[in-house]
Amino acid sequence: MNTYEILKFLTVKLTASKAVDTEHSTCIATGFYVILDGSPVIVTAKHFTDETELNVTITAHYKENGTVVSLPVTAYVEWLTSEEFDIAYCKVEPFEKKFKEITGYDMFYTALTERNIMTKEEFDQLNILSEVVTLSYPLGASSTHHNFPLFKKGYISSNPADFTQDGEGYLDLCSECGMSGAPIILNDSPLKLVGILVQN
Repeated sequence: MNTYEILKFLTVKLTASKAVDTEHSTCIATGFYVILDGSPVIVTAKHFTDETELNVTITAHYKENGTVVSLPVTAYVEWLTSEEFDIAYCKVEPFEKKFKEITGYDMFYTALTERNIMTKEEFDQLNILSEVVTLSYPLGASSTHHNFPLFKKGYISSNPADFTQDGEGYLDLCSECGMSGAPIILNDSPLKLVGILVQN
């Protein structure tokens, strides 16, 4: 499986109703799959989870005879959040269980593992203007047929050595609502996660 094939199944569009809203408006964010302590989880921006109800809809995929099929699936999830960073995650299991009940198929996705997460030593070697890629759902948009994420390129616009103490830095990247939680991947390299997009 080439890098593009891996990346297009790495993310999910997250949709949930606002927690306090009489008009029942929704929030959209991007999540991505990670294997954490041997179990698959979906990682996203904490501020999405703070603002929304616990029933979350994702766009999931399965493969049948070489054909990719996508459909929305909704499940009740419990978010685990960081006290320090704008990061949260939930288990994939509630979605997988619901998906299996609906389709009879297992969800198909790819996930990052520990070896895909940049070490401090690797991070310290990054330079300003290093090229990165994000894959996300700006304004909820996705590819027409399979709801794959949209790909965008950007650049690290502040020297990693000058990042703030909480690890936040800046990208030169055209971002929009719905992209929060998107993985930031170092371009033209072995698959390495640089960080998570948390502000638009």
